[in-house]
Amino acid sequence: MHNPIVILHGWSDNSSSFKALGNFLQESFGNAVQPLYLADWLSMHDAISYADLADAMQQAWLALGLPTAPQSVDIVVHSTGALVTRQWFTRYYSASTNPVKRFVQLAPANFGSPLAHKGRSFYGRAVKGWNQPGFQTGAAILTGLELAADYTRKLAQQDLFANEAWYGAGKMLATVLIGDTGYSGISAIANEAGSDGSAVVLT
Repeated sequence: MHNPIVILHGWSDNSSSFKALGNFLQESFGNAVQPLYLADWLSMHDAISYADLADAMQQAWLALGLPTAPQSVDIVVHSTGALVTRQWFTRYYSASTNPVKRFVQLAPANFGSPLAHKGRSFYGRAVKGWNQPGFQTGAAILTGLELAADYTRKLAQQDLFANEAWYGAGKMLATVLIGDTGYSGISAIANEAGSDGSAVVLT
């Protein structure tokens, strides 16, 4: 029997953007696909932190009755969803009790994103915060999302450099996929050399 697949999107996005992917995964693999809706509004509130999102993720996980046994779930994330997920499983589980078996990351912001600085700018607040009270864009989330931020360094120390290995054979299997083309239209302002618009390619 296949593991259920959980999908979590990134900053300023919403769960509807992953409906097509969810349908594809379900049709292709026959897995139950479960979006987590916590970032539909939480990611855009300035005072919300990654710890808050990890707490919300755990509450949503349990409320949906998702499995918590070791390696019982596969998860697909986009961009900031990778940071939220890593914060969640290091906060609530250990490497040996982690419920995630396959961790597929689409343009993950594990080392920060050039989008963070743009999101916190006046332009970012005008464009992304237009429908938010006080033109909020998730200041605390974006601060942790800055390139070379203290937050991503500390998060890496928690799971990449932990005494007990989180990743590898017999552990969680991580896959990172990034694009080879930047955004188009007004979103192209996020494009930079060496980036697919979300993630910076490290060489």
